Amino acid sequence: CTVLHRGSVLDELRSMATSGIRFSCVSLNVRVRFEFKQREGQFGRWFKPTLKGYAIAVALGAQVTSRGGYLMVTFFLPLSCEHWAMSLVKDGLEQASREGTIVSHTVCISDQIALASSAMEDVWTHVIVCVRFH
Repeated sequence: CTVLHRGSVLDELRSMATSGIRFSCVSLNVRVRFEFKQREGQFGRWFKPTLKGYAIAVALGAQVTSRGGYLMVTFFLPLSCEHWAMSLVKDGLEQASREGTIVSHTVCISDQIALASSAMEDVWTHVIVCVRFH
């Protein structure tokens, strides 16, 4: 088991990909970045989450995953847009020139969140996608 303790996981993944290091299972938990654009919202005044960097992280994770290996990616997305996870994984795999099969796609709705409705646009949840590479 290799745990990364560096300031930039993306830099470490780039370094491992360049070195040719491969793992049979890679798990990514990419953090949401915030930009200072939104006046008000769930994340506080002037904080707006952005998805920049998710596809790049998936691509780098795919490059360090061996053939027949698994890549698990945890996203933090708006509940109404949980389908974005599949697009981000697809984009990342295309960037890495890798092919794989989606083994699992899970939306983690906790008991703490009220039942989702179309009026609840501010609810964010974790979405986990697992890919097995050919």
